[in-house]
Amino acid sequence: MLANREELIAALGRLKPALSSGGVVQELSHVWFAKDCTYAYDGGFGIKLDYATELECGVPGVTLMELLGTSTLKDAKLELKGEVLSVGLGKSNSKLGAFKADRRIWNFPEKLPKGVKSLPLGEDFVEALRRTLLVRARPATRVEHHGVMLSTNKNTLELHGTDSATIAQATLQAVIPAGFSQ
Repeated sequence: MLANREELIAALGRLKPALSSGGVVQELSHVWFAKDCTYAYDGGFGIKLDYATELECGVPGVTLMELLGTSTLKDAKLELKGEVLSVGLGKSNSKLGAFKADRRIWNFPEKLPKGVKSLPLGEDFVEALRRTLLVRARPATRVEHHGVMLSTNKNTLELHGTDSATIAQATLQAVIPAGFSQ
């Protein structure tokens, strides 16, 4: 499959907040390609994009982004053969280990169950999440170090992250559906 390299990097960059770093479950650090979407899930937070490819596999997300970033070419050739994804950039060809699609941990639901409220989130949410994730405790010793707190008001969504010494906050204008938990 031939992909526009810059569009692919941009799509993968939007998934980066949902990529785990380290840990023993390798699948959580992978970007997952399904024919109609691309997604990542770090064990607590997932992002699904409507970015269609011909691929059905999982590959190390950060490694793929870094590899694509080494080139200035317009296109990248991605070819899955068994459990290997070949990434062609001009005359250069690199190979990444790939997991079969059935190893994915998170099956994003096509439809939400009855009674479940949802809040549509866009690129502005991903950017706000990136800004709040700048503050990270090392080591994470308290429950609030392991995520971002979300709170809603009538027309805003607030995100907070902390390392116990610093607080990062981002506020978004949002349409909060009636009955959505405050």
